[in-house]
Amino acid sequence: MFTDKRIISILCPIMLTIVFIFGVNVMAADDSQTTIKSNNIENPQIVLSLSEIIAMYPMSPEDEAAIVHTIPQVPVIIDGIKYKPEDVTLFNGQRLHFTVGESKELYAFSDIKELEEFLQSQYGSGNSALEADAAVLYEHITYLGSTLGMPPHELLVNFVDLDFNDKASSWVVAGNIMATIWEHIEFGGNSLSLGNGMYPFLALYGFNDKASSAYAYIIN
Repeated sequence: MFTDKRIISILCPIMLTIVFIFGVNVMAADDSQTTIKSNNIENPQIVLSLSEIIAMYPMSPEDEAAIVHTIPQVPVIIDGIKYKPEDVTLFNGQRLHFTVGESKELYAFSDIKELEEFLQSQYGSGNSALEADAAVLYEHITYLGSTLGMPPHELLVNFVDLDFNDKASSWVVAGNIMATIWEHIEFGGNSLSLGNGMYPFLALYGFNDKASSAYAYIIN
């Protein structure tokens, strides 16, 4: 007869797989049930590029000039040049778009078009005909706490309305999804784009507790 511990040891890997694939709730470390917040949706099922989103929600020159970059915990390749983590402050007052390449290095681009070209070279391009699972943001590191699902092709304009502003500390991106978070509502400030994978520490990239809006789309 199985003991309770034996049953739990069998079920845990199954539960983790379900969380990764379907972006459903998991139990937090304190055994309290997490909650997936409802999404605010604009223009569902319309595939947009990142540059199109930024054009729809322009950032004022004054807001960009006020940007102060959080120092990541790893070196960052900015516009093709590798910098020490602390050197990201040289770009204060300038918007940057971050991502992690297949090499697992941190990249940043001052031009959103160059980021799009890089993402396409690394992961492929958007395709609304495909089906894929949603990305999921977690309140705490290592996938604990409350969660926020990111269904593909839905604009999550304002995390304040979802009670998830400046809370994300880890991230799962499942299946054929590219997902992007911005540090301000309405897609303002710096951004971080990540493809399929598990990211337990957003602080590595200088994005712990900073996400305020997001968008995810399906890739080939």
